[in-house]
Amino acid sequence: MIVQDRITIATTTLDSYFAKREKQPDVLWMDVEGAELRVFSDGVKVLEHVRLIHVEVSFRPMQIGKPLFWEVDEFLKRRQFRFLKFIGVSHLRGILVTHKLLPNSPWRWNAVYTVNYSRSQRPWET
Repeated sequence: MIVQDRITIATTTLDSYFAKREKQPDVLWMDVEGAELRVFSDGVKVLEHVRLIHVEVSFRPMQIGKPLFWEVDEFLKRRQFRFLKFIGVSHLRGILVTHKLLPNSPWRWNAVYTVNYSRSQRPWET
């Protein structure tokens, strides 16, 4: 690995950032270049309030430690989210790629997840 330069930046976690806020987010829109699981893992309290997630996911290893779609998908499913769709991709192509039925996977797509409400938890029915 070649490092051209190093810079230091201040960061925070989702949980720390929103702990100081009155309102919690309903939607997360993320493109964090390989840090998806770190962001989600350090934001489990925030995820309890989120209803929709838009996240860029990768299908091929591009960076050391970057999770692939199936790892992100498993993490979110364990937290009661369900995969809804890929943006700008046909339904059939999405199925073929997620089930590894194509010889060449795309590099990355944007995926949308929504909360997997049980029948008794659907807020629009109360």
